[in-house]
Amino acid sequence: MIARRLTEAGEWVETGTAVAELVAVGDLWLDVQAPQRLWPRLRQETEVSVVMDALGGRTFNAQVAARVPVSNPDARTFLLRLVLPDADADITPGMSARALLRLTSDADALLIPRDALIRYPDGTITVFVVDDSDSPPRVRQREVTIGRVDGDRAVVESGLEADQAVVVRGNEVLNDGDAVRVVTD
Repeated sequence: MIARRLTEAGEWVETGTAVAELVAVGDLWLDVQAPQRLWPRLRQETEVSVVMDALGGRTFNAQVAARVPVSNPDARTFLLRLVLPDADADITPGMSARALLRLTSDADALLIPRDALIRYPDGTITVFVVDDSDSPPRVRQREVTIGRVDGDRAVVESGLEADQAVVVRGNEVLNDGDAVRVVTD
């Protein structure tokens, strides 16, 4: 498709002069700047959805066409090129979009609500766990190591067992050993 005419009909041009700007609308792709920490986890088979903002948030499937292993040193990102095999005529070059990558891991992960975390200026991160062996139940503060944070969930790498209940609301005013009342939503 001709996007822009650069010369007029009948105008003399020299060899190598651009006369028109062409845009291919059949094979669309989306270039995404992905964080460098994702590099080892992104593969050709990574599931990707693309949300088109201009089309009311419609979602399309995408495929990873290329991972360009040259990072941007200023932003610590690299280029991930996605193709949209099921794109329709409503999608045109230059539209904005958001890419949602479904990353998998072989390791089990312990997820807790991000609201359970208490961060201190020295970099320490703690949570309050509920010790229900006493009556009334009491809280114990535990230092934890956090991996990645995905939305409103955080991955706990160490310092917490899978069966321990954590305090999510009001944890900012608690002290180690305080009595609590367990409330469920």
